[in-house]
Amino acid sequence: MKKEFYDIETTEDFVTYCRTVNSPVKMNKRSAAIILGYYDKNDMVLSIDHSGTLNQSEAGGDHYETT
Repeated sequence: MKKEFYDIETTEDFVTYCRTVNSPVKMNKRSAAIILGYYDKNDMVLSIDHSGTLNQSEAGGDHYETT
C-alpha cells in the first residue's frame, strides 16, 4: 500500500522540500529547525502528500494543507 503522506522529520528534509518546489521562502537548516521545533513542541507534524503539497496535522490526526 502506498503512503498518502510523507512526514518531514529532519531539517534536511524541509530544506530539500522548499528547494524542490521552488518555494519563494529561502529555507536554511537553522530556520527549518525553528519551525520543526515549534511543530514538535505542539505535537504537530508537517508532511507532503503525493502531489507535493505541504500539509500539517496534529499527531495522528487529519492532514490540512498549509503554506
